[in-house]
Amino acid sequence: MKPITTPLLLLPILLALPAQADQYTLALTSASTFTGNANLTVNFAGSFKGNYDQTTNSTGTRTINGLFGGSTGAPNNQAIAVNNSSATGSGTPATSPRGSVVVRYNSFSNTVELLGLAVDAIGPSPDPTIALSATLALPNFRTFAPNYTYPLFNFPFTIPLGNAVLTDLTFAQDAQAVTIGTPRVGGGVDFTISVPVRVLGSVTFQGTPNAIDLPQLLVITGSLIPSGTSATGSVSFTLNATQPIAPVPADPANPIPFALPAPSTATPPPPPANILLTIGITGGNTTLGGTGNFPTAGPRTSIADVSSAGQLRRADGQKTADDIIVLLNAFFAGDALADVSGPGQSTIPDGQFTADDIIVFLNAFFAP
Repeated sequence: MKPITTPLLLLPILLALPAQADQYTLALTSASTFTGNANLTVNFAGSFKGNYDQTTNSTGTRTINGLFGGSTGAPNNQAIAVNNSSATGSGTPATSPRGSVVVRYNSFSNTVELLGLAVDAIGPSPDPTIALSATLALPNFRTFAPNYTYPLFNFPFTIPLGNAVLTDLTFAQDAQAVTIGTPRVGGGVDFTISVPVRVLGSVTFQGTPNAIDLPQLLVITGSLIPSGTSATGSVSFTLNATQPIAPVPADPANPIPFALPAPSTATPPPPPANILLTIGITGGNTTLGGTGNFPTAGPRTSIADVSSAGQLRRADGQKTADDIIVLLNAFFAGDALADVSGPGQSTIPDGQFTADDIIVFLNAFFAP
């Protein structure tokens, strides 16, 4: 009887039998958390005057420059300069993010690629707020109704300015992210991967939204644990980003009503002076930090979904000509993205780039 032999051609297949080229679309679960810190510094200048109006508010507060002299009778109501002042605040948002990430894993080469990290860091949580207080640099002035003198030695002083609101904060992957992972005992892979993202958001202060648009390189640690036609996993990262605040001119047509505290020398505490504040933002910074921990779960999806519109390397749930072009570019570059097959058009990657890879990819592309 002739001995049974294994053709050398089949040996790579047998050696690589546990390997798979799989892709999973994983949603962040409801257990996902983002614990952050937000710091805001707003520099501003402008002016204010009493809310007195000869016709509509004749008993309102009037303001007069200086400590002595000048005409103080109604209807005299002078603007008081606000120069080189600032407002600062901080908050510690704790939210329940939502989003998804597409993870592609080639266990022949242990290549892990993220094809589309997209996270809404606020999710269904209330918009985080940042309490702001302002340090005002003011000259000497007086108010009437109520009658106060604000001498120089009481300034600058700090007053509350209300809340800035973080109305939006998202992380969107905008470039390729690939790494070599570490196989887990029992299956799956652990990985650490650098992901280029854009941090997008908006902070609203005194009714004016200030856009956040920052390129960042997030270092993400994660895991992928396949189980049949689905997988679970996790991703986590730490964020530290600073966004300059663009200048915003003052809007004299829409002054901000404000209750100016009485001078500290006044006892017992009397009522505040009512003023109309007109300020423009001259600069500042928004600093965002925090840690995201995102458990994930989701189904195995088509290995032919490797691109979004414009041939961006980002799975989008669609199969179009962009996917074919991205795959072919990877194939001719010897990129593991295109290693989806072994000899005989098996779905077991083998580290080679042959016609079998293209055929298996196209079969997946045209499959329902």
